Amino acid sequence: MQVDLIFAEKGKFDNIQEAFSAIFKKELFDGEEWDISDEPDPSDEQWIAALKNIWINEYYPRKSIYIELVNKDDFTNRFKKDLADVNAPESVVKELLIRLNHMEAVQVRKGHVYDCIFGRSDSHYFLFEWGIYV
Repeated sequence: MQVDLIFAEKGKFDNIQEAFSAIFKKELFDGEEWDISDEPDPSDEQWIAALKNIWINEYYPRKSIYIELVNKDDFTNRFKKDLADVNAPESVVKELLIRLNHMEAVQVRKGHVYDCIFGRSDSHYFLFEWGIYV
């Protein structure tokens, strides 16, 4: 079982779409083990085509897209349980919960052994992923 979590400070973005794009880029670079300092130019046509034709579909395939509002209390309980299951220290969990103050979230992918939740709080945007990987 694995838990991945990306936080981005809200003040760094003009809107939620910009934040989601930045978090997706971070997720993509981490997932593919690419060096973030080798980031392509946003106007690079090859990069745009690769995002459109390969990477967005790879990370957000239509068959597993699942948009549903997430209940704050259910998410908070699950968040604590999932982090405890991967032996995250309680002090770290408490610090992360502070970042989730007044959070709103939507589940964007759902599978039998995989979930992805995107949201925002008073101070951060976040992406929370849980999965069982072989």
